[in-house]
Amino acid sequence: MYFYRIADSLKEDFPSLEKLLGEEPFYQLIRSYLSRYPSVHWSLRDAGKSLPHFLQGHAVQRRWPFLAELARFEWELLDLFDVADAVPLSKDRLAAIPAEQWESIPLSLVPGCRLFQSPWPLDQIRQAIVRNQTNKHWQRCTTYLQIWRQDFKVYYATLQAMEYQLLRTVLRGTNFGQVCERVAVQLGVEEAPLVAAQQLKCWLNQDILRGDV
Repeated sequence: MYFYRIADSLKEDFPSLEKLLGEEPFYQLIRSYLSRYPSVHWSLRDAGKSLPHFLQGHAVQRRWPFLAELARFEWELLDLFDVADAVPLSKDRLAAIPAEQWESIPLSLVPGCRLFQSPWPLDQIRQAIVRNQTNKHWQRCTTYLQIWRQDFKVYYATLQAMEYQLLRTVLRGTNFGQVCERVAVQLGVEEAPLVAAQQLKCWLNQDILRGDV
């Protein structure tokens, strides 16, 4: 019974894996997983932490070579829900900053926002599994994803390469002027201010910029 308690918990943590494999094959996989990575904590919160690593090189990957990546993605979605809160930068606070000082506005991401890169189109794969389109043959394709928590719910979205690189810059800590410079390198000086401002507005709407920097 304890096994099924853990397995049912992992079914909730990795819903796409369970739906793709089917209930009984999923339970068999979890039995094998727990024999190598037994749960040692009273809480089941981290019981599936090593599942993505376990799936790397597993025989099941011959049929679904993206499975370890899908598990890694679903673990990120789960893990992000429990990270610490941070006060996001608000539109009102930004509006109070004089226009001539915008260039030096410090930008960094809240803990509840992460970037995810994968060699598989995981967003499309996950949506196909939800629609029971499990027999589709998927091709490798570098995919950039943003995962963030807002209003007690976790979201994810596919990013273009430039958007991903801009957010990587913000993740390391930067300012609005440097964001504009990076956009200018990609699109030219004339388009940079407008595109950078649109990106800033999007990030503000998502509450992913720290307001305590």
